[in-house]
Amino acid sequence: MTRGSARSSLTTEERFWRKVQKTDGCWFWVGQDRTDKGYGRWNTTNFYGAKKQVRVHRYSYFLAYSKWPSQTIDHLCREKLCVRPDHLEDVDIAENLARGRKARGSASA
Repeated sequence: MTRGSARSSLTTEERFWRKVQKTDGCWFWVGQDRTDKGYGRWNTTNFYGAKKQVRVHRYSYFLAYSKWPSQTIDHLCREKLCVRPDHLEDVDIAENLARGRKARGSASA
């Protein structure tokens, strides 16, 4: 079997999870593609067949809950590369920013 054939025999979801290192806590994205802010990126295809690049934590949320997040994903663990679904919450941007400030010890706005 050729390398191309082996890769194509995997589903998109299987290829995604092969790039995740699961620990007892966080599940870390270990794929090489990253945004300039340090978040993982994943190439996928939408319903209409168009290719789209998404952040890996949003894709993980989609896989777990069968819907795209409607707002911003908050990493409850504060780890940018974590894709563990129960560490991700769909919240509005104000809530996400407030939680981030609180986690850094700065409750001031």
